[in-house]
Amino acid sequence: MTSSNTRQRLVHERKIVVTTLSQIHFHRQAYEKFHYPDWERAVYERHWEYMLRDCQLGLKSGVRFTLALP
Repeated sequence: MTSSNTRQRLVHERKIVVTTLSQIHFHRQAYEKFHYPDWERAVYERHWEYMLRDCQLGLKSGVRFTLALP
């Protein structure tokens, strides 16, 4: 199943998707303060890019989102 098909199914079934963008945002802001190693920073940056893209595409498709707060 493609991502597009998944988004359409979520819209059709009126599912609410819980996003963890807020947690990833926290980690991205904490890099310097908590001395995250470079490999861990890269993981959070990659996850941020993918999740943000998927969230934006989902919103355009009509997927309903809610935030999971840290």
